[in-house]
Amino acid sequence: MIKQYGTTWWGQRWLNALSGIDNENRIPRGLAYANSDKVYALNPDINRGLIKARVKGNYDPFYSVKIELPQFKAQEKKALIDAIAKSPVILSKLSARELAPEIEAEAQKLGISIFPDKWDDLKLKCSCPDYAVPCKHIAAVIYKFSQEIDANPFILFELKGLDIVAELKSKNINLEQVEQTEMPSWKELLEQPGTDEMTSIEDLVKASYIEIPDLLDSVLGLFKPSPAGFVEGDLKAIVKKCLTKAAKLADRQLKDKTDRDLPQYNDNNPILTIDSWGRSHLDKSFFWTVHPVENKGEPLKKLPFDPASENYLASPYYEMFSGTIDLQKIDEAPYEIEALYHAWFIATKLIIKGAVIPQIYEPIEDFFSVRWIPSVMSDEVKKVVEEVGKAFLIFSDSTIKIDRKPEHLSATVLGEIILSFFIESYVIKAFMELYPDNYQEQSLEISSVFLRKFVDIEEDLSGERVKLGLESWIAPIYLQNLKVLPVIILEDRSFLSQHSLEDIVEEARDVKGNDLESGLEEQDAQYVDFATEEEDNSQTAPVVDDNLILPLRSRTPKKLFANKDGVSITMGFNRLDKSGIPEEAFIPLTKILEDKEYQKIRFECLRTVARLSSVCPILTELLEDQKGEGIISLDSLADIILSTIPAMRLLGVKLIVPKSLKKVIYPKSAMTIGTEGAWDQKSGYMGLADLLNFHWDLALGNHSISEAEFNELRKHEGKVVRFGNSFVYVDPSVTSRIAKKLLSANVTPTKQRLMAAALTGRFGENNVQITKELQACLKNILSEKSIEVPPTLQAKLRPYQQRGYSWLTRNLRTMMGSIIADDMGLGKTLQVIAAIEKLRYDGELDYKQVLIVVPTSLLVNWGRELSKFAPQITYNLYYTQKNLENHTHVIITTYGVLRTELKKLKQLKLRLIVIDEAQAIKNNKSQVFKAVRAINADSMIAISGTPVENRLMEYWSIMDFANPGLLGTTDNFKKEFATPIEKNRDISAVNSFKRVTAPFIMRRLKTDKSVIDDLPEKISTDKFCTLTPQQVALYQEKVDNSMFLMKNADPKIRSSVVLNLIQSLKQICNAPAQFSKEDRYQDAKYAGKMEVLFDLLDEMKENRKKTLIFTQFKSMGDLLQKWINDKTGFKPQFLHGGVPSAQRAKMVDRFQNRKDEQCLILSLKAAGTGLNLTAASSVIHYDLWWNPAVEAQATDRAYRIGQKNNVQVYRFICANTFEEKINEIINSKKELADLTVNTGEKWIGDLSNRQIEEIFSISEKE
Repeated sequence: MIKQYGTTWWGQRWLNALSGIDNENRIPRGLAYANSDKVYALNPDINRGLIKARVKGNYDPFYSVKIELPQFKAQEKKALIDAIAKSPVILSKLSARELAPEIEAEAQKLGISIFPDKWDDLKLKCSCPDYAVPCKHIAAVIYKFSQEIDANPFILFELKGLDIVAELKSKNINLEQVEQTEMPSWKELLEQPGTDEMTSIEDLVKASYIEIPDLLDSVLGLFKPSPAGFVEGDLKAIVKKCLTKAAKLADRQLKDKTDRDLPQYNDNNPILTIDSWGRSHLDKSFFWTVHPVENKGEPLKKLPFDPASENYLASPYYEMFSGTIDLQKIDEAPYEIEALYHAWFIATKLIIKGAVIPQIYEPIEDFFSVRWIPSVMSDEVKKVVEEVGKAFLIFSDSTIKIDRKPEHLSATVLGEIILSFFIESYVIKAFMELYPDNYQEQSLEISSVFLRKFVDIEEDLSGERVKLGLESWIAPIYLQNLKVLPVIILEDRSFLSQHSLEDIVEEARDVKGNDLESGLEEQDAQYVDFATEEEDNSQTAPVVDDNLILPLRSRTPKKLFANKDGVSITMGFNRLDKSGIPEEAFIPLTKILEDKEYQKIRFECLRTVARLSSVCPILTELLEDQKGEGIISLDSLADIILSTIPAMRLLGVKLIVPKSLKKVIYPKSAMTIGTEGAWDQKSGYMGLADLLNFHWDLALGNHSISEAEFNELRKHEGKVVRFGNSFVYVDPSVTSRIAKKLLSANVTPTKQRLMAAALTGRFGENNVQITKELQACLKNILSEKSIEVPPTLQAKLRPYQQRGYSWLTRNLRTMMGSIIADDMGLGKTLQVIAAIEKLRYDGELDYKQVLIVVPTSLLVNWGRELSKFAPQITYNLYYTQKNLENHTHVIITTYGVLRTELKKLKQLKLRLIVIDEAQAIKNNKSQVFKAVRAINADSMIAISGTPVENRLMEYWSIMDFANPGLLGTTDNFKKEFATPIEKNRDISAVNSFKRVTAPFIMRRLKTDKSVIDDLPEKISTDKFCTLTPQQVALYQEKVDNSMFLMKNADPKIRSSVVLNLIQSLKQICNAPAQFSKEDRYQDAKYAGKMEVLFDLLDEMKENRKKTLIFTQFKSMGDLLQKWINDKTGFKPQFLHGGVPSAQRAKMVDRFQNRKDEQCLILSLKAAGTGLNLTAASSVIHYDLWWNPAVEAQATDRAYRIGQKNNVQVYRFICANTFEEKINEIINSKKELADLTVNTGEKWIGDLSNRQIEEIFSISEKE
């Protein structure tokens, strides 16, 4: 790489001065030596005014070079210091460790030479045999010394005998702070104050949806092109190139479709250790598995480091969670892995948004390093970082270990550490990809900024120079730690001439601290405010903004009207107290420079102006202007809006701007949607959709413009123009997009897409406006109405169920589809039955029917629930006997029968189709989905027990059933919603998605007490299971044999025969494999209860709920353990009487604390006492004891003090068998239920043969 020496004005001036007197062109001869690093041991000797160095020689090992500079005379020093003391510009630059070029101008006025005018002004000496002076060795030292001047221009004056800082102090101008480092130590970084509040993983998930602004340009705007003394080009350009590369790398991780498993590690060790130098180390046992595409080949075990290398760079932490990871796996993962996953995602998002910054610090004395952290100067980023830290504070040192951890560790500090772990990995990898061949052969600046090098200042003589350069280069970030608050006021003079003082005061009050929105902000046209154009002759007076008070000033100075379209800029400061609160009124910059009262803060204010001038150069002019004011022309305003204001905001500068600049507007294209003709309410939602029409408008603010005016506007692309009292930024990308839209305006969206656009307010990238007529129609359709429950419903609805019923009925009346996805146990089925009963009660089912499609395991349950809650509804179980000849109000069938009998079922005249367990149609390419969509009905209801938002493409399938076409095609849906939400967690896409789906879905959670405050502590539900043909055969055989024995047996043994029958039938109802050891029965598919259990466990898993499964039988528990393992790959623990107490305690602890322990099997008696299993929120009684007290005692293992959730209890009962009949007897006869508390099942043996036969025979009812 060609090196460029003299990167600052002073360094370049040094080279130019010597080149100017080099008549024999000797100086360039040294450039090759300087570039090839042959100069070393460069050592300025200030006391002797000498520059000493060694240069590698061709014959000798090195040549000794000495350059002696002439000293300033005493009178020259005094005259120059007097001139410097009078210049605010020079003092400002000095305070930021910069020498203003104006110093040489002042010196020339005084006849003082800073640089040599001829070779004789310098004493040059080299030990080489070359007679020429300067030789190439001296020339090489001259080039290398320019780097020292770049990093520390004071050194040139010190070598000439002038200590500027010390001399200014004698004039009461204290600049000693310039010689002090601002670089924090690692210890200071760890001890930064802040909250140490802890939160949950759920809060971390929410934090991952916080919208992070695009900050790359704003962050880059904080830096000069290069640090002083950096000779390898534009370091800021390299940073931009690297961060752009890192953003592409991060985007690839989110788009990666490789199937992989979550990482694993030895949890006996800390997963992450941060050493005393601030480096993060992942545990060596950590690995993850990547599966080959289409499973072709062996899975690949990946390590986050190269086991054959100790190189820190060989750690691809950035890809730790990339690829396709099932969200269910994340839900089940250990808490620390889930937390790391979400932190990885947030770090990836920060990289994509360019919201990262370098931070230089001292790990130990005489060392420095640079780490990459989130841009915490941004309020949005700081909030995310703090939430990450709060979530990780819950982990002990055994999980996240920090060496020399302070007693108080703030959430922000911990969040920075965790996110930096991933951010650095992205930056390092991106740099290595940019320079694959020589990334390790870089300068100290490059290797410390991009490769996490720790630089030893003592050992490396250039280390001090690099440290000074990088520290000054990164210095703008230190504005966050000031004792003063910089305030910049922008005023639109045209605005001031037309508006009253009250308007301006009110605007200033709206700006709170750093909450000012960036100058360039896209706003819906209807929300942009325009002030009235009234003449006002009042003078401006004090403008109050909390603790900010602007001074009284005269009417606009005439000089500022030279450009009437310009904007004025004024700067000042607020003092801050120890807590960072402004403690006095606004202090203009001019007063700080002139009044002795502000001498103590003058240095910090001057240094701040100098540093901010790199972001906003016009601030330097304010130092020269007596009134501290400047003008920004309209031509320069675009850069101020696009770059300066966002960068200033990022730095924490308080900005006071007029409304016209606060809400700079864009040209916009907007779709207007209305209705064509009057809407008949009876036609409902679909009738309204058929009436929709649209047209495109062009707008500036809330003013429409013609296409010709738009074309005129395009002539000003890239600039800011005035429009009335507002400023318009003519963004070329926006105008180009609008122009393309005008060309494609003849494309007509579907009616459903128009309806979705009306609901969301967006159509693709365009805003949508709706007419007042359409707004009234939508309000009519979507407004909540309480609808009276039919008196024939045999249930009292809870308030939330009443709301659900009313919502369903409203949607039925307007022909809108509905998805009811309430939490488990909230009575979704009852709410739907109430809505169906309302249809029947109103006569809507006299000639039309309702088709209910369910999984096989729910077929009988639906029949039972209809009979229980709406006995006047007639229904047909269209399953084994497929007869549609008799008209019934409801037909209940299964998904399997629907597929095979589609032709018949399509012929039905349906008022409504209901699908239960709607996730059955989640695959939009499946035959089940196609079959369901082929059914024609006036209305559709989908019931889902799982959070349908978990996987958005599955959501699309369910919504496309309920409201065909609403969410567009699958491709459009992926582009607009699925990818932005699932991959990018885009909050704007989330909000649009909510708006379009909200009218059609209802989901309430049991935990939401603001919605549901009247739930009992325990909710019990009977789950009716259907016997398989194998069970029916075994059951009937056992009953027949036992009845024969009872009729012919000795009365003394009759009771034992009955008890044997009960025991055998219980086993048969549980599973044939429990009753018979024959191989043909050893599969779970022969047990009707297992089908229901698997469905329930799937639902629990989706809802992240833990479950206790109780059984009376050890043998059944063993079968449950095996079958659940076969089905899910997870082997649940089985706690029974044979488990030793020590192991029992471990099992309980594991279930309570590990997320992957989803269910626990318990024998009823072993679980009777001494167990606390409050992690479970669901209880399944696989078989019943018929003793309410025993069941209640088992259920109480889950519901105890400390349980925060309501407990859902499921009691498995085989329909049409003795289990159902005995359950009915117990529920209907309280005295008999009381009897069973003491006598168990013995009372059955006292019944007559006829009564026993009635109880134990299989009934024929549906």
